[in-house]
Amino acid sequence: MRRARVLAAMTHDGQTAYRIARTAGLKDAAVAGVLDQLSRINVAVQDIHGRWLLCRGSHVENALHEARELLATAEVGA
Repeated sequence: MRRARVLAAMTHDGQTAYRIARTAGLKDAAVAGVLDQLSRINVAVQDIHGRWLLCRGSHVENALHEARELLATAEVGA
């Protein structure tokens, strides 16, 4: 669920981890862990200014799609 919230918060490229955490409503440490995980699987990358960008490719589109579905399902169940 945290990964889905982070991906949903990354709708605009070039955000800092702090901004993503605020948008996702998560603690900084949780977001840092998710961003590290996303960078290891080539879904997100950090630029030289410390801003996070989504990579390109079908694997990224699949991750975003799965995140949207998970969040929509959680919203319906709430």
